[in-house]
Amino acid sequence: MNRQTRGLIKDFTVLFQHLWYRDFPMSALVQGKMDEKFGAASWTTHIAGCVKGVGDLMGYLTHFEHAGRFDAVIKDFDQNCGERAITHLEWEWKQPAMLGERFNEVEKLVAARGRALFSTLITYSRHEKDADNRSIIERQWGDGPEPLLVQFVTFTYKNGRRHLGQLSAELFVNGKWRTLRVQEALPWNRPGSKWFNPEEPSA
Repeated sequence: MNRQTRGLIKDFTVLFQHLWYRDFPMSALVQGKMDEKFGAASWTTHIAGCVKGVGDLMGYLTHFEHAGRFDAVIKDFDQNCGERAITHLEWEWKQPAMLGERFNEVEKLVAARGRALFSTLITYSRHEKDADNRSIIERQWGDGPEPLLVQFVTFTYKNGRRHLGQLSAELFVNGKWRTLRVQEALPWNRPGSKWFNPEEPSA
């Protein structure tokens, strides 16, 4: 992984996590918790908005449902060779451990990882299933040098609702994980922010 790719991954991570707090989907929350029945559509839309915002701020083109293969592709434009994929992106409401081998988002990225500078997976991870989720991702991605950026939204589960914990950016490359950046998943749980409310129920 060269210096350019490392820089792009860092920029994407910081911008995505900053934009995560913008236009937060409050309608999908009940007392600060995500409802399983109504949350999926709102959070899928929210992720798409964050991805589009990152592409715009980096000066790139963002294509959704690109070629019927990926949830999104962020591209730059080179006058000599045309559009070039910066990252292929997939996101999934259901955590890997819930679907097992039917979790195919990583497999989609693997099939085309040589045609982008890096790949990005955005998924949810229940705390007690973290090891299982990582194991599925590791097995599907393999231990090669191609970088996979994973944005984990961690949560606990109670009474049919997800209690969000953290948004953690992890880089998986050469068979190893490296944490890049971690922040509170709910803006009002971030001390010092304009949204911070110590009286608000935590995730």
